[in-house]
Amino acid sequence: MSLRQWEEIQEVLPFQGRGRGAAHFRAIALPTPAAIGAFESDLDKLSNGVLDAIEARQFDEAERLCKQLRTEFPEVIDGRWRLAMLREAQEKFEEAAALYGEVLEEMRRQANGFDDGACESMERDRARALSKIARHS
Repeated sequence: MSLRQWEEIQEVLPFQGRGRGAAHFRAIALPTPAAIGAFESDLDKLSNGVLDAIEARQFDEAERLCKQLRTEFPEVIDGRWRLAMLREAQEKFEEAAALYGEVLEEMRRQANGFDDGACESMERDRARALSKIARHS
């Protein structure tokens, strides 16, 4: 579970108290942000590490992590998806668009499938990369 997900559930939850029937409230005891990292899977750590490296413009590190993702987790889309994001950040828009397209096709092929919103989001990512090709030509 990500830190953002934990933050979203930090709320006061009502529950019925005993006695006069008055509603009582209690807060959920949530782990600290450091403890949340313990719940993050190896896949999450690698995938999020790529995003962090791209944001810091550490493209060599992002590339290394993408390769590691694709090697350790070949069955998931994260490796190619993050590589597409990296190529877009590097302004290699043709390669980014092609990779986004591959990820989109894989999303559509997977037995469990992805919801329409996820596929539409990937289509928008691909379209954005394609529009950047035209602008940078």
